[in-house]
Amino acid sequence: MSEHVAAEMGERRKIHRAEEAPDFALESLFHDDNLEAFGDSELRAEARRIIRNNPFIQRLHRGDRDAILAHWIGFEPFVVAFGPIIDRRKMPRQILYDKFGHGPAREKLIQKARAERQLVRAENAQFPLEEMTIDERVDSLEDGTRQMGKEEIQHKGHWLADGKRLRRDYRTLERPYVQGVDELIKVVKNSPDMPFFFGLLGATEYMAEETGEFLNSSPAFRVQFEGDFSRWMRLHAPSTHKGRDFRTTHLGGDLDLARAYTPLNPDRTENVEYPKAAVLAGMKIFELATNDVEATLAPLPRKAA
Repeated sequence: MSEHVAAEMGERRKIHRAEEAPDFALESLFHDDNLEAFGDSELRAEARRIIRNNPFIQRLHRGDRDAILAHWIGFEPFVVAFGPIIDRRKMPRQILYDKFGHGPAREKLIQKARAERQLVRAENAQFPLEEMTIDERVDSLEDGTRQMGKEEIQHKGHWLADGKRLRRDYRTLERPYVQGVDELIKVVKNSPDMPFFFGLLGATEYMAEETGEFLNSSPAFRVQFEGDFSRWMRLHAPSTHKGRDFRTTHLGGDLDLARAYTPLNPDRTENVEYPKAAVLAGMKIFELATNDVEATLAPLPRKAA
């Protein structure tokens, strides 16, 4: 065995051991107190309030099949666009090097990539993509995202597969333009800086988790799908991930990067309020998009005067 091959194999073994270490994901964080710094209980309460008080989401919870189908069709463009938006966003390094030091920051970024793969592998073990049919896998790779790996298409794949479990001809249905969803995509895609961008990603995770928790708890909602559950909603419901350290979820990683990219105040204190405001703004934009999906695709009949 050549010295080069031996060294490469040794490095792979080190990476494998690191990925399997219980605290490896924690080591990938620039800060391990992000939930406290951002006020996670406050942000989660706001996301829960928006989701559970929204009349359209309440229709889904009651098992309104037309509303559920409208929700799936209406938000599909965002689910499809989300991965490529993240992939195409350039992550400047210098601000992190200046803030944390070149070596430590570079090591954190390498660890983050490995920790993300570890997290998605764990999710895929619980909700395997292998259960999807060949046609469903092809669907999940459409729309110019063929460069995305299996890990990146997981959530999109479950959304499209759920659509077919909701209605067999789902992929052939008309998809009217929903302005609110289009604006949501543009806001995330064109976010002005990295703290705001990752704050919006954090908002996406909060809204997805609270939507998943609320709808996955409803038998009337679940029964609308073949197999009596939505994989996408179950995957995002926090209660289905017993024992998970929520500092190291997709949400925890987004908050960590939003905070890491935020410049320090002139007195060298942290400015967590800016990325936190981005999270709250993102939640509001999701609320507006949800209302527009209902108004465009599943409006309730007007009551007679």
